Amino acid sequence: MAIVNAKCTNCGAELQVDSDRDAMICEYCGSAFVVEKAIRNVSVTNHIQAGNVTILSGTLDFEVRAGVLTKYNGPSPDVEIPAGVTVIGEGAFEFSAGITSVRIPEGITSIGQRAFAHCPQLRKVVFPESLREIDNFAFNECEALESLELPQHLERIGDYAFFGCTGLSEVTIPDSVERIGNRAFADCDGLMQVHLPPVIQLSMDAFPRRVLPEDQQMESPPPDTAGACYIATCVYGSYDCPEVWTLRRFRDNTLAESACGRAFIRCYYAVSPHLVKHFGETRLFRRFWRCALDRMVGRLRKKGVSDTPYSDQ
Repeated sequence: MAIVNAKCTNCGAELQVDSDRDAMICEYCGSAFVVEKAIRNVSVTNHIQAGNVTILSGTLDFEVRAGVLTKYNGPSPDVEIPAGVTVIGEGAFEFSAGITSVRIPEGITSIGQRAFAHCPQLRKVVFPESLREIDNFAFNECEALESLELPQHLERIGDYAFFGCTGLSEVTIPDSVERIGNRAFADCDGLMQVHLPPVIQLSMDAFPRRVLPEDQQMESPPPDTAGACYIATCVYGSYDCPEVWTLRRFRDNTLAESACGRAFIRCYYAVSPHLVKHFGETRLFRRFWRCALDRMVGRLRKKGVSDTPYSDQ
């Protein structure tokens, strides 16, 4: 066995691989790759195809692949995303403790899951009019965020998108928004006033009830999925999201295959509904389990457990 340097042919991550093997799974993106091609990929970095990686403005601050901003590496607290980006990818700025402001240019249509989550110093975001979607957990627990000027053509605000943004005091939702996801503005303790369009679909507990107009009806959870809101669903905000798909696969394809695993499943479904009922609204509960589950999901993905859409067995 010879361990050599390689680069994933899908995401470009730097890897160490066994040159005697034919194929492996990338520990970063979870995709399969041919070992020989990944080894050759190291020596062709000066011939990058435009469809895979774009270098913008001669800077290494932004990692961009096919128009998707995947990672911010810069030192500046005031971030100005360069032109040419069309999507801010999943987790691109997550846990960036130093950033205080972000200017998003025209041309960007979507902000991905957890894109700016857990940025405790982020106070100001300038959104472009081209933006159509703010995905699940996009600005989750950005506690310093002081105000929102949402663009007039925005269509969707995802689950937990601004959850825990305690610095917000007032929010105006544009008429163009068709749906606001589960708990999108929950735990925004400083929120005092909300302005909603006359027709909009609000999901479960989208806003704190104290600020919601009395005549605004809220969507109730469907009867066939209400019982599925256990710890993982409580933490990630949806039964159908990549993290929960990974955990459900592990449950069905690994735990359910052994007697001990099946016993654990029975115990989990006996206890977890009560835990969520009594503690699911508390920030400490969600932070504790989010940390534990994130580590578990990361380990499972490194072992090849997929995070693609999944139907229970």
